[in-house]
This record gives sequence, C-alpha cells and structure tokens, in this order.
Amino acid sequence: PGVLDDAAKKRAQRSHRTAIEVARARWPIDVVHLHGIDFDAYLPDDGPTLVSLHLPLDWYPADALRTVRDDLWLHAVSMAQQRTAPPGARLLAPIPNGVDIDALSGRQFKRNFALVLSRICPEKGIHL
Repeated sequence: PGVLDDAAKKRAQRSHRTAIEVARARWPIDVVHLHGIDFDAYLPDDGPTLVSLHLPLDWYPADALRTVRDDLWLHAVSMAQQRTAPPGARLLAPIPNGVDIDALSGRQFKRNFALVLSRICPEKGIHL
C-alpha cells in the first residue's frame, strides 16, 4: 500500500485517461461512461461521453459541470441533487435512482427490522 497523495492521484488519472484512449482505439466504443468525482481529469477530448454524478454537486469543480460539448452529457442521480446545480450546469433530467415500492407491496406481516440496500458512506446517512 502506498500513500494516496496528489502525485498518486495524478498517476491514477493519467492511467485512466490512457486506458480510455487505448480502449477507444482498439474497439468500436459507442459511449464512454464515467463515474468518478475527478472525471474532468481523464475526460476524453471528444466522442460520446456520459458522466453519472453520484456525489453532492458542490464536490465537483463547478467548471466541469458547465460543459459546452454537444457529445458530453452529465447526469444527476436525483431531483434533489439536480436542484443544487450551479448556474449554467448542463444536466440531463434525473432518472429515479430507487425501487418502486408499490411493485413490492405484497401481503407481509410487520416485523421488527429494516432492510437497506446501499453502498455505505457518510453522505448516504445509513448510520443515522
């Protein structure tokens, strides 16, 4: 295990950028789909690209959310997240990120537990 400092992050970002370039050169890629908070560091210069924004929008560089490319789409994962977008952000309409509870409403006896299916991280509030 090494130190996760700025130099390590920059090496990882260069590695991601190179891997994306190699994949696009080798295979017929329809769209590149990015998820990282640092997506702007390895964003391809061109070509259809979708970025799913999973974290609070103020954690991303504001300029990264103000794309002018016609082949780049940014996707908020909820209406609540989209409402926090900075002025000028170009976001696709959110797609609900959840489960239709009406589809699961079978006849069940009430029991003393809760079920949560989620990645555990502070911003999700699972610990509350």
